Amino acid sequence: MATEIIEKRDLYTKHYDKGNGVKETVINMGPVHYQDQKGSWKDIILDIEPLSVWEFTHGVTSNLYFTYFYDKTSKNKHLVSFEFKNKNNRSRWVNYKLVDALPTDYIYQDNKFKFIDCFPGVDVEYIVEKTRLKENIILKEKPDQTSFIFTLKSDGVDFRLNDKGEVEFVDQQTKEIIWVLDTPYMLDDNDNYNYGIEYQMTTYDSYDAIELIITDVSFLDTATYPVIIDPTTYIENEILYVTQWVGYDHTEHLHPADDRYTAACGVWGTVQNMWTPGFRIPTTVDQFNRIEKVTFEVLCKYSNASWLYPQELLSDFNRGTNWKSIIKGDYIGNNPQNFNNPDWWIWDITDRYKESISGENPLYGIALRTGWGRRSTFYSYLSSYPPRLVVQYRDVPNIIFKNVNGNILSNTSGDIIKYLDFGIMTAGSTSLVKEVVLENRCGFDIGFIEIWVEQSSLDQGIKLKLSKYKNPFIEEDYIYLDGSLAPGEVKKFYVRLSSDISVKNGGTFKIIAKGKPV
Repeated sequence: MATEIIEKRDLYTKHYDKGNGVKETVINMGPVHYQDQKGSWKDIILDIEPLSVWEFTHGVTSNLYFTYFYDKTSKNKHLVSFEFKNKNNRSRWVNYKLVDALPTDYIYQDNKFKFIDCFPGVDVEYIVEKTRLKENIILKEKPDQTSFIFTLKSDGVDFRLNDKGEVEFVDQQTKEIIWVLDTPYMLDDNDNYNYGIEYQMTTYDSYDAIELIITDVSFLDTATYPVIIDPTTYIENEILYVTQWVGYDHTEHLHPADDRYTAACGVWGTVQNMWTPGFRIPTTVDQFNRIEKVTFEVLCKYSNASWLYPQELLSDFNRGTNWKSIIKGDYIGNNPQNFNNPDWWIWDITDRYKESISGENPLYGIALRTGWGRRSTFYSYLSSYPPRLVVQYRDVPNIIFKNVNGNILSNTSGDIIKYLDFGIMTAGSTSLVKEVVLENRCGFDIGFIEIWVEQSSLDQGIKLKLSKYKNPFIEEDYIYLDGSLAPGEVKKFYVRLSSDISVKNGGTFKIIAKGKPV
């Protein structure tokens, strides 16, 4: 049974001890932990719970950012807030208020909070994810209005519209971008996308405000309802994966990866319309450990694709990267497979990963591709259960030598700390028998222990022999110790040195031991 090594957690990584020297590092492509006020890494929990913070009644506080919902006062029927604390515990927060919204009720479950009928036929839903607050303005029928205004009340934050049509939230002190309100789009019930919608920065009742304007009103005439308008706020942090359409009429549009709709791939005419998630591949496992297996794993919710395969990325990437320029044609890992049931889809990339960590051939990342020739749909859980890199390895057994007095002769890395001293010898003589202690410094049992002398380290005319016994001393070049050594347990063996009459100088020698987990 695997036991998590909690003290080794970081933002993306979990480490497990599987016993007998086998360790496993799981590097997730999205955050799995957050730091509490004491600096300890805790599991992210996204369930919305009742609370009392400021005027808010519900929220999530076990995440990279805090999210709050509903106003217990009579001032605001629709109110949402998110708060972020930096490394110095300094708070920056923003309150959203949808102008003139009069929701008749609210419901919440798991990580979702929905205001019902903010306007006739319009619900507003919020989905708390690990790195973003996803907002869905749900048009249950064709609306009377074609714009929505959100006032912004904040502390420590400025707002600006960038040249991509995104709204950037900027730390007033550091001038760093801390959140980004992604470019909006509309999606109808038949999965038809439309980008005829935009933001404008404005003011309302003395507050900064964002106006969301539907510019392609004709889409609402032909759309299949409900239609979802998606403006999503994400944390501007290290990018481990992004998603992007290429080809057809979706070229260069980025789509946030979510649980509702995360991929569609296919061919119309001669142009492939492809959804591509790109995953950065970290190399955090110590290459001096013995890597046994590395897999790239994606949890599939549903797919009608006959097969899916990973392709290598030729360079590092960011949200503006053009995938067509960096995807290598050959797939990596095992051959493309048929995927019939929802499950973890797993590719063995052991050999390629070993190349990367050795510095021989860097692996920047992986893009996923479906089969050619027909429209294929792939749904995943990229936000709640991100893809992961699973590295299984064995600790290098840590064995040390000590002398009879308990002085350490070599450390767990094999470095020589102290020599086993035979004193002054005359040519043609044989030394007294020296006792050497072998100690297991691993956290697991080791067996199949072999000890030998590296003959190339001996000067001509000098012989070094080993024995499992002091008396009688039975000379051997190799010895095999019986049984196994538990952590901290020791076993003794014996060494004797002799020289012929021609030897004129002294020297040093090497004794080597190795074992295997049992």
